[in-house]
Amino acid sequence: DALHAKKDKMSETQNEIFLLLTARTAQSADEGHLLWRFARVHKALSDLAKAEGNVEEQKRLVYAGIEHAQHALDVAEDMWQAHQWYAILLGLSGTFESTDVKIKNGKVFKEHVDRAIALNSSDYSLHHLLAQWSYAVASLTWIERQAATLLYGEPPRATFDEALANFMAAERLYTGKWKNNKLMVAKCYYAQSNYTACKQWLEEAKVTPVVSEEDRTSQTEIEALLLKC
Repeated sequence: DALHAKKDKMSETQNEIFLLLTARTAQSADEGHLLWRFARVHKALSDLAKAEGNVEEQKRLVYAGIEHAQHALDVAEDMWQAHQWYAILLGLSGTFESTDVKIKNGKVFKEHVDRAIALNSSDYSLHHLLAQWSYAVASLTWIERQAATLLYGEPPRATFDEALANFMAAERLYTGKWKNNKLMVAKCYYAQSNYTACKQWLEEAKVTPVVSEEDRTSQTEIEALLLKC
């Protein structure tokens, strides 16, 4: 339909999609499939605000997106996309939160990603999200672990092996070439001191075309990490 056709060209028609979804959501506030798309558009618009250096607008859009994703969950708890976008936006909110809040949100993030994977284990992006969580937890500093222990009695636990397994799952499920995912595979190998495998994945990531802002950021990190291998 028209909505699907427009969302496929989101980078060119952000505001048009936003207005369309606003109107559709106002008309059908209980339709979960519209609400999670509305949350996704908020994420895309927050990226634009970030690129423009508008931090306050970026923050507003992230938290508004969380609210829409929560509404989608209230309407349809078994909709994996609602869990996915709630987790993504909650993760982005960490930019604006204290370490304590980020640790608490990390637990909620994992719960929603796990639920989304239980509902749809074939989506590559969900495995990438879970891998990102595992990598972040495995990389926690001593101070961050102590803060988590005070909050929960024991810190969240994950290993670079677990992160690698999920990044590799995303790699298998994704039909194209994903520069950032390849970079993260390399970073897992680097954390395991497997520099040969790290360099191999970095070289593959380096020649993967740059087609987005995420790719440009990844390319910079790829080139820096290659100097260490």
